[in-house]
Formats: sequence, C-alpha cells, structure tokens
Amino acid sequence: MNILQLEYVIALAKHKNFSNAADSVFVSQSSFSQQIIKLEKEIGIKLFRRTTRDVNLTEVGKEFVKHAYEILARMESLKQSMSAYSGMLKGTLNIGTINVIKNIDFNTMITTYYNLHPDIRINIIQAGTYNLLQMLQNCAIDIAFITKPIQSNWPDISITPLGSDTYALVVPSTHPLAHKREIRLSEFINERFISPQEDEAMYSICQNACMEAGFKPNIICTVNNSSIRLKMIEAGLGVGFFPQEDKMEYLNEKVTWLNPNPPIVKQIMSAVFKGNMESPLTVDFNNFVSYWISKHSNL
Repeated sequence: MNILQLEYVIALAKHKNFSNAADSVFVSQSSFSQQIIKLEKEIGIKLFRRTTRDVNLTEVGKEFVKHAYEILARMESLKQSMSAYSGMLKGTLNIGTINVIKNIDFNTMITTYYNLHPDIRINIIQAGTYNLLQMLQNCAIDIAFITKPIQSNWPDISITPLGSDTYALVVPSTHPLAHKREIRLSEFINERFISPQEDEAMYSICQNACMEAGFKPNIICTVNNSSIRLKMIEAGLGVGFFPQEDKMEYLNEKVTWLNPNPPIVKQIMSAVFKGNMESPLTVDFNNFVSYWISKHSNL
C-alpha cells in the first residue's frame, strides 16, 4: 500500500467512474485500474462494487476512504511542519465554504492571505453546512465557513463566530402581501415554499422559524442554486427565503423582498476540526481569519 494508491481510491470514490477518476489524477485508465486491483489483492478486501453503470464504495470501502483522507491530511501536515522550519508556509490549504458569505468579504480575505503567503496553493470547495462539517471530520478540508447549524452535535469541531445577517422572504411582486415592508410568517401558512436542500443549514433554520410561527412549511421544491430558486419564485411557483446579502445581486421588479418579524438570523462561523490543529498552515490561516474579522468588525 502506498500514498499513490490512497489518492487513486479517493479519486474513484469521488468520480465513481474509472475513466474520469484516472483523468483527474493524470494517469492512463489501465495503470489506474491496475493499482486499484493490486491494492484490493494486497489487503484482501473489495473496496468497490462495480456495475455496468458506475462504481460505488462497499461499506468497508467507505471506512477505508475515511482513513485514507486522514493519512493524506497528516502527510500534508507533516509537509507544512517541515516547511515552517524554513520560515515559509507551503502546501495546500483546503477551504470549504457555503454559497453566500459576502458580509465577511471572503474574496478579499482570501486574496490578502495569498499575497502574504504566495508559496501556498488554495483549494476552495463549495457545499452545504452539514456536508462541510462532515468533510472537516474526515480531514478532507482544513477549515470551513458555514452557517451556524441548529444541530449542535459536533463536539470535535471548534466553531468561531465571524458575522451575521438576516433572511428575507422573497415573493412574486404580484403576491397579495408584496406591498408590506414587514410580515409575520404566520401569514404564509398556506403558501408553497421553495427551499435549499437539507444539507444547507438555511433549510433547518427557516423551517424552524416557520414551526415557531405555528406551522410546518409546505416545501414543494428543494434546490441549492439561488438563481434557480429565484426564477421559480418569479414564475409564481412559490415563495422562499434568501439571505439579505443576496438582495442587490438578485433584486428585480419581478420579486419583492419582505422582512420577517421577528427576524430570522443567519450567523456566519468558521469551523476547524480539533484534531487538525497541529497543521501550521491551518493554524496560521485560522489566526489570520480572526485578525481579518477584528479589522473588519463593522461587518
């Protein structure tokens, strides 16, 4: 077993296709397949279940991938530790982020950090809050920018508040309540809702707000893409929640942004897996984030 084989297993688990997985690690499909077969023979266990359509991990394979991520993360940490002795941070910083974090000026923050450490490589992965938390625990990413989840069963994750926003309820401009500046969610008990999918913390936060208003929202469609959700609202399919920081990007005459009363708060957090705090690059970037937020506290 070697590091290359671990990387191949992770690539195949991700792409579920030998050809695409081989392309992602820049080797021929035959060489890639031989390494997977050689590894499975060596450990005496089938890691993948092959069909004519795709390739999926076995239950044992899922456990193998989890440990493979941890081993590669420790290898990266070792590389970073050694580079730290030379007085220069090197390596890859894997950052996970939710879709919308404009209120902490994420793009400028990342650019500023890179300019301080031009020898690093930055890999940004976009996903929902709950998927990002799982990726942190699997050591697939070093740090995540998330919405504070309602569920608090993440004892191995260190979470730091960065900023906050509120959610608006977006309705078609032809809606009977579109003329109001503020609304109570109870007024929308009979509405159809278009929501992000359950991997987004926004799903549970807004559903919980409706429950506190006395009803369970009738969610008829789930989609994480904000533009698609907005187009569906424009077409009259239903109503939906959006962060206020999205307003300028998606504001048009076909929809109206209403402010719920009481407000629904979105808290932006940074999250780090406690077991990964030995990585010099992760520690340095985490400290930089705290410094950045302190200098931009008005956010």
